[in-house]
Amino acid sequence: MEISTADALTALLNDEQQCKMLIKLELRGRDIKFLPPEIAQLTSLEVLRLSSTEVIELPKELGQLTKLKELGLDMSGTERLPAEIGNLVCLETVSIDYPAMTTLPKQITALPNLKQLDFIGCEKDTLPEQIWQIKSLEKLVLSSLCDDIEELPAEIGNLIHLKELILNGCCLQKLPKEIGKLASLEKLDLSDNVCLNHLPTEIGNLAQLKELNLYCSELEVLPKEIGKLTNLIKLDLSYSLLSELPDEIENLTALQSLGLRNLQLASIPPSLAHLA
Repeated sequence: MEISTADALTALLNDEQQCKMLIKLELRGRDIKFLPPEIAQLTSLEVLRLSSTEVIELPKELGQLTKLKELGLDMSGTERLPAEIGNLVCLETVSIDYPAMTTLPKQITALPNLKQLDFIGCEKDTLPEQIWQIKSLEKLVLSSLCDDIEELPAEIGNLIHLKELILNGCCLQKLPKEIGKLASLEKLDLSDNVCLNHLPTEIGNLAQLKELNLYCSELEVLPKEIGKLTNLIKLDLSYSLLSELPDEIENLTALQSLGLRNLQLASIPPSLAHLA
């Protein structure tokens, strides 16, 4: 159900039968200025999304939506999440687009089923430190971050269950060596990082990596350790400044797709020429 006025939201919350049955609720528009405590009546709700609302703070009663699996906040100006979010033991996905917050409640780090966190378009110059403590995460999307965020903290190495890491559209100048601790990582997307010119040698520790997107306009060199990524299926090096590939790249025997658009390479290894 999609609601765009405060009156319609009030009418919904006054309908006891519908409250008990509703599974998905999308609230859109500036007329939605707050969520009343009666939101707790939506006992079957699994998906709650707020888009372009003026809801600054979510009520503590959010914590009573114990069947909630997905929480989305898209350009809603929400500055705080309640500590009671820690009660949402079924929560699997939290998506926050253009966030107004610089911190997350510590209780979010203990959610046992939280698998995906999207933190997109952050205009603040710091990321919530709690992100690096959510050890259950399997997918983390940090796209289009503030230009002042030039590197990620070493604590990213704590996310040992991470399978997908999306860092596209940022201004990262380097990656921490601790990224090599993400032993479960299968996809790493660094596309459109306009300041990234090299990778740490620890990239070679990502033994499970299957997809690597290095569509980075300033990337000048690949470490020879990239040859250790023997499970890699897709590699995109397009539109970078690479002039040569390390000999070790021929060790990528599982490779099925190799993007080399707009590169000025002196040569391509014969074993990979059919993929280019």
